[in-house]
Amino acid sequence: MTNLSRLGLLLLAMTSMLIMTTSCEEDAERFLSEAKDTDGDGVLDSADEAPNDPCLPLQQMAYTGFNVFNASWAGADCDGDGVTNGAEFEDKRRNPYLDENMQDADGDGVADFMDPEPNDPCVPLQEPGYLAFNSENELWGAADCDGDLVSNIDEFINGTDPYLACNLNFDQSNFLGELRTIDSINGEGITLGEIGTDCGVYVFNGGGIFNQGCFNDDVAIPFLFTPNDTDSSEGTITVDLTTYECLSEDGTETTQFTVSGNGTYQGELGRLELNYIMTTPDGEIEGTLNIRSLDDEGDEEEECTLDSFEGEYNTIITIDGNEDFGNALLTQQEDGCNDFVLSGDFLNLGCGNDFEINVFLGAEEDGSEIIIEDASFTCTLESGENIEYTFNAFGEYSPAEGFLQLNEFTLSDSNGNTSNGEIFFEFSNGNGEDGGEDEEGDDCAQNSFEGTYNTIVNTNGTERFGNASFTAGEGCGDFLLSGDFLNLGCGNTVEIEVFLGAEEDGAEIIIENASFTCTVDGTDTEYTFTAFGSYSPAEGFIELSEYTLTDAGGNQTTGSVFFESL
Repeated sequence: MTNLSRLGLLLLAMTSMLIMTTSCEEDAERFLSEAKDTDGDGVLDSADEAPNDPCLPLQQMAYTGFNVFNASWAGADCDGDGVTNGAEFEDKRRNPYLDENMQDADGDGVADFMDPEPNDPCVPLQEPGYLAFNSENELWGAADCDGDLVSNIDEFINGTDPYLACNLNFDQSNFLGELRTIDSINGEGITLGEIGTDCGVYVFNGGGIFNQGCFNDDVAIPFLFTPNDTDSSEGTITVDLTTYECLSEDGTETTQFTVSGNGTYQGELGRLELNYIMTTPDGEIEGTLNIRSLDDEGDEEEECTLDSFEGEYNTIITIDGNEDFGNALLTQQEDGCNDFVLSGDFLNLGCGNDFEINVFLGAEEDGSEIIIEDASFTCTLESGENIEYTFNAFGEYSPAEGFLQLNEFTLSDSNGNTSNGEIFFEFSNGNGEDGGEDEEGDDCAQNSFEGTYNTIVNTNGTERFGNASFTAGEGCGDFLLSGDFLNLGCGNTVEIEVFLGAEEDGAEIIIENASFTCTVDGTDTEYTFTAFGSYSPAEGFIELSEYTLTDAGGNQTTGSVFFESL
């Protein structure tokens, strides 16, 4: 073979080798390209619809084919929860393909993975004003996170805070919706109750609340409920000065009223009573408003079988076998069948002053215990000496047999001296007979004044308002005046004797040096009251045209009192 032939074969071989080498390199590059995963999502670029987007294609929450070491994948946030894939991979509570913030079984706004109690919408505890809850979640809606007996969803609907406890210890729906009103001046009406935005406030709406003939529905009176204590379903109500407009039936006239007052509520019964003062175009009036459910007709008054014990008594006191004799007066209190005031020198201590103690007669029909607990009183002797006493006693009574007896009493003075004994109460002559006639048997016109009154007290041109009760005594013209008639703020029962002259057409009222104790916030103040005035059965008025009130320090106040019958 010639050299030329050999050279040709060599060139052919080299060309073949070059072609084969180039083909292998291209195949290797093609292989490497097809096996590459640029974004680390576990899908080869050759099959990846978005090879530079680690979050495409979308994956299920159980997917684990990603490359955690890929910077592109680790820096992305495939579930859009604001936490990177890499950080979620490191936090074993999280999943880079699950937005944990969307998983909240109890609707409390705390993701289940962070919630210590994922099925308790009230855990973790939240501060008042918290708003991140899901009001559409049934678990959250049915719960009561502030423990005020109103569900979260009801508070949300009412506009109150489900995380701020206004615990009134009763079903607050008792004062919601249509309710019956009974006004002492205008009779019965209808109001619509709703929970107010402030804690403990109900708002009673509609022109029928005071039954004044208002034909507008935008009358709204807020009532603040304050429990007697943390566990009580009863308490006090307050209406701060509120002004409202009353629209006439034809819609042409409006009248402005202003009302304020205080009272009490019974939450479990759904009842409240407000004693109010209202300013009208004709002046100021006082009244009482009761609110209760539509089907609540109120309590039936039970007949009191203890009225017969009211009156004067002789007392027989036995101490260590020695008998002594005194006198007493039992006066039934207005607010309770079983509550009486015992006055007079029933222990025959030689007291020249009038003092009173409270007595409770048990409620059993056939009689029961008489209870007197830690009754304190001051006895003023003829010498002017004052002695402080504390009196405890128990005994029995019987309406059927008509007797009262303190089987055992303990009397202690301020020096620590103690006496023990018993007292029998014996009806005095004439007790229980008709006191409505005088000695000659003529009708006593003054008895028409027995009843309850509002009082208008005028001192140095300043008016204030109180309440009073006149109770007829044994003699025609003799009355017991009780109540805080001077509006001194007395929390105790104040009683003084009043005499109404016997003239048919009215005459003077005489009150001479009447002493009483006024208790305000636990502090006792002694007063002496002297007054005179006039009255008229025909015109139906009583007025003390001039009075003098003197306290123990010698300070004096003068003024006048007008009694307005209720």
